[in-house]
Amino acid sequence: MLSCLTEFNEKVFRKGIHEEGFAEGRDSVIQKLLQKGMSATEVAALLDISLREVNRYTTK
Repeated sequence: MLSCLTEFNEKVFRKGIHEEGFAEGRDSVIQKLLQKGMSATEVAALLDISLREVNRYTTK
């Protein structure tokens, strides 16, 4: 069954792709900062995110 994307669905799809790319980029930045020797507390403060979120990468 073939279907076309409506204008509304296309906007939702593009937003989802954008958010997914943003999340992947954020993950990459967190990992690189930790690899360069920044503490989890410093990374959290720099990126204005929770320490819990940063700590997810220290256990990987």
